[in-house]
Amino acid sequence: MDHEEEDDRHIRDVAAATECLSRFCTAARLERLRDIVNKRTKSVQFVFENVANPNNLWACLRSLDAFGVQYAHVILDTAHYRKPHRLAQAKSAMGSQKWLTVREHPSASACVAALKREGYYVLASDLKPGTSPKPVQEVKWAAQKVAIVMGNEERGITEEMRSLCDGTFQIPMMGFAESFNLSGSTAVTLAFVSSMGGLKHGDLPTAEKNLLLLRWLLRSVPQGPAILRREGLLIEDERILPTSKVVLGYNLGG
Repeated sequence: MDHEEEDDRHIRDVAAATECLSRFCTAARLERLRDIVNKRTKSVQFVFENVANPNNLWACLRSLDAFGVQYAHVILDTAHYRKPHRLAQAKSAMGSQKWLTVREHPSASACVAALKREGYYVLASDLKPGTSPKPVQEVKWAAQKVAIVMGNEERGITEEMRSLCDGTFQIPMMGFAESFNLSGSTAVTLAFVSSMGGLKHGDLPTAEKNLLLLRWLLRSVPQGPAILRREGLLIEDERILPTSKVVLGYNLGG
């Protein structure tokens, strides 16, 4: 089977699984899922580098969902986590997000390389003294696909990230506070990007939207994976039934 035939088969499998699970979902719920997936965007993606507090990460991901941003990246460099439980908690916060596509990277270089392969311009929020970040309102957010990097709550972005990104920006402060907290910075940045036309809602390719809809149905329909198994709709395809027992990104055992 060549790649084109394999892709066609995958599309058919996704369509069949979606049709099956749709029968176990209320019409109102299905309409809401379709409406939201049609508004998602990949014009802007967010990167969170070595977040210390998992609650902050969870709050940031919630803001991304509210603004329709589908893709987030989390850099978890073990060298920056002296306490192992912090690393485990960050991973847990990632897994708790049902609706976003969250990708984990072991380092800034791995994350930036992946984003640049996809054509993203990488901009990092930076408050380091002595640097010259551009005010957030002066960035031309709508000019290109942008990946926005938010650093650690205490230390900000790493020197590695600073050397790899295409530029930096900051949110100007008018009061005594020197900065917003991580979730506040993320929400404010999203508001600026949205107001300046950077969020191009509805730009996901059809295949991506269909795959997301199926993933969301698996999250919405009780025993969804078991239903698909019973109907013989999960085949030996790594994108549908990986050997790790993760179906389209969701752990069947968890």
